[in-house]
Parts: sequence; structure tokens; C-alpha cells
Amino acid sequence: EDDLGFLLDGLQRAWRLTFSGRAGKLQKERGLKHYLRCLDLTHGQNGFHPHYHAILFFDHKLTDDDIFWFEMEIRHRWGRAIEKTTGKALISRGVRFDYPEEGDVGAVSTYAMKLQALTGAGMEALLSQTKEGKDGGRTIWEILRDYGRKGEARDAAIWRDMENGTHRRRWVVASKGFLEFGEEEEDEDNQDEEQEEAEPLLKLSAVFWRALCCREMEGRLFDAVLEVTEGRVTEDWLILSRMAALSLTSARMTCSDWILELSRFP
Repeated sequence: EDDLGFLLDGLQRAWRLTFSGRAGKLQKERGLKHYLRCLDLTHGQNGFHPHYHAILFFDHKLTDDDIFWFEMEIRHRWGRAIEKTTGKALISRGVRFDYPEEGDVGAVSTYAMKLQALTGAGMEALLSQTKEGKDGGRTIWEILRDYGRKGEARDAAIWRDMENGTHRRRWVVASKGFLEFGEEEEDEDNQDEEQEEAEPLLKLSAVFWRALCCREMEGRLFDAVLEVTEGRVTEDWLILSRMAALSLTSARMTCSDWILELSRFP
């Protein structure tokens, strides 16, 4: 029953308590150089489950002793930080560590691609996979898709809660100096500053969205949007964006009408 915004605030502050200040100085002394962190979010029978996926980069190869003390320190600090920021004690393991085999750059690259997929890339593939967690949790994309196919009010309510809770939050954060060619991400301490509201790239009616989901074309739409953000205008984008704009002014068009229109899609 916890509010998503409350959970995300607690998660963000807990990260700072674990990796900033005196804690951050200690991790730097142990060789922690950079991190790439992504927010992941599911909803299941226990409510919202926000959590971070992160890749940590060190300036040297870690020994077994290095790993032992690093894990002990992080588990201890993370547990204390979560209790401090949310008022709730961890009742199970709150941190999981994975280590690639020496020289296995592919493992790190694959994980980085997974982080990219969580934020929107490769949606066609992402939506075609089963990503349910142990508690039957669904990703934000699955909830949006399920609402389109079934139209259940509960899914719409969950989506609204997600939309409100994640508004103006960054899904991917990198440590300063991490990005290529010396470009620096904003310091995380400043990420709560007011950001200029971006204009939506695409607007569409709920009826048109339902038709897309019934035709199982939502992934195709997401991929077309992604192509445009990368400067490539595809035929899918030209057709779907035109239909989406038309859906906002064609009040008489039903879901069945749009399904018929989409059935003619090349």
C-alpha cells in the first residue's frame, strides 16, 4: 500500500547515504571509480517494487578479500540507509552482487544493454518476453499493454500511480566523468532541480492505443518512436504518427474501426 513516490524518494536517498560523503570516500579508497545506475520498476501482489540495477567500475582487479569487505560494507550501509529513509527494516537480502569472469567484457556489455531495454529501447523484443518476477510482478510496459488489451480499471489506476510517482525522475544516472569524451552527467545532488517540461513526441487516443494492443502492434510503435529519437524517420513512424494524430480528432472511430484500419497496415 506504500506510495510509489515515497518509495522512490527513500531509494534515492539510500543510494546517496551508501555511496556519498564519508561512505563514498571509503569506496573511492577501495578503488570504486564509476557507476552506471538504472531504475527498474515492477508491480505485483505486494505492490510496487522499485529497485536499482547498477554496474560498478573499479580501478584495479578485486581480490577475494577486497570483494568480502566491499560486500560487507555495502550490505551494512544499504540496510541502515533504507531503514533511515523509509522507516522499514530489511527482512531479507537487499543487495545482490554479480561478478563477470575476468576479461568477459561481453557480460558487462550485455547487462548494460539490459539497462537500456528497461528504459525503452528494443521494445518489440521486450514486450514479447515474459518478465514476471517471483511475485508475478509486471513491468510498466506490461501494465500499459495489458490495459490496452483488456481495458481494466485497475491497470489504468496502477499506470496513473506510476506516472505520478516517476514524474520528473531520471531513470538512468551515471557518475561524474563516466560518459565518453569527458562529458559529465549532472551531479546526482542536483538531480531534483526543476527541469524544463518537454513537449510530447506523440499523442494518441486511448481508443487507438487499445486497437494497437489488440493487433499486438504496440512494440512496433515503440520502436518507431525510438528510431525518431535517434534521427531516423521510418515508414512505420510516418503512418502510425498520422493515425495517432487523427485518433485525437476522430471521436466517432471505435476500437473496432481502428483495428480494421491497422489490419491494412503494410
